[in-house]
Amino acid sequence: MSGKHSKSDQKGLWIPAEILRDARLTNAGKILLAEILALHQNGSGCFASNAHLASVLGMTISGLRKQLGKLVDDGFLERGVILTGHVQK
Repeated sequence: MSGKHSKSDQKGLWIPAEILRDARLTNAGKILLAEILALHQNGSGCFASNAHLASVLGMTISGLRKQLGKLVDDGFLERGVILTGHVQK
């Protein structure tokens, strides 16, 4: 797993009230955003792969991509791609 979290040390997922109450987000979007925020805690970004996030959340990769796209389109996330150690936006 990417970052400092692993399945063994994550005891649950906390969803902030502002995410939970946001009518623009689907339930899947709320959970995905909360997971990304949990992986982003160290301030350096979330570097989890789509395959990892889909597996943890019980989604298909195509379903995850749709959810990520909506989170980006709605301004909740910025997405970058890592190529040879450099981030492209």
